[in-house]
Amino acid sequence: MKVLGVPVAGLLWALSSCGYSTGFDLSSQGIHTVAITVVANESYRQRFERPLTAELQRSIPTFTGASLGSHRSADAILKIVIEDVQGLSIVQGTNQQPIVEGGLVFTVRVELRDRKTGALLRSQQIRDASEFRTPVHQNTKTALLESSRDLARKIALALEPAF
Repeated sequence: MKVLGVPVAGLLWALSSCGYSTGFDLSSQGIHTVAITVVANESYRQRFERPLTAELQRSIPTFTGASLGSHRSADAILKIVIEDVQGLSIVQGTNQQPIVEGGLVFTVRVELRDRKTGALLRSQQIRDASEFRTPVHQNTKTALLESSRDLARKIALALEPAF
């Protein structure tokens, strides 16, 4: 078994003493559990909220270190609203295949509130785009799943304050 050498130990000590930290500061604010409000969808395109909510349930514990909690006991409530979903036709096709290449652009509003006081802890608008190509068996559904994963990751990362 090898012991950390003096240079490595010194580097670790220096990083820890100069203000750098790993992970999120949610726990330093007393937030250990987060409840996710079912994602609301104010766009004309429906049924995009379910995959995003499912991805958020996977991403919040992974990227923030916070656990998921119930709305009655969590330290904070995360509310996501899908404000807009734009469909783009990038490459037009034929009558049999009208769109050869397209895309979706999502705009969501993120709010994290203290459950007990209702104080707004974080608020941000986040956008994400994904493309699909019908010749390689992609469609709006595959683009939706890709954006759901990307948006969930971006939302979790947005819970960290700017440094």
